[in-house]
Amino acid sequence: MTIQQILSRTRLRHLALLTVSVLSVAATVSAATTHHRATHHTQHPSAAAPVILSAHPGTQLDIDARKLNSDDLEDAAKHHDHPVVLVGSAPLSSGKNDEALFVQLQSARLCGSAGCTTSVYLRHNDSWNTVLAL
Repeated sequence: MTIQQILSRTRLRHLALLTVSVLSVAATVSAATTHHRATHHTQHPSAAAPVILSAHPGTQLDIDARKLNSDDLEDAAKHHDHPVVLVGSAPLSSGKNDEALFVQLQSARLCGSAGCTTSVYLRHNDSWNTVLAL
């Protein structure tokens, strides 16, 4: 088996684990948001949708993800490593700025037995705040 095949299989396993983790976070956020709404309005809770991470070069989310992870990207570049930047987002409520940004950096240098470098950010006003960094 080649190194490329091993990395490909490892990425699929890590993506599956990340999807489960994201669903767990999304369900928790959805429950908290639903509870908040229920105390002020009578609405039925909605099911949390999965967040799919994929490359979106040049989009605003990609630009934000690269800024938020600039230290890791700069370090990788110093070692001639060019990570793939995967992003996904999910609304947390009907508010325009209530959004979560999921970012994963994939490369041989940034992925290991515990997975790839992954972060979750929440938008507050016009800035992103880190809520999870693995």
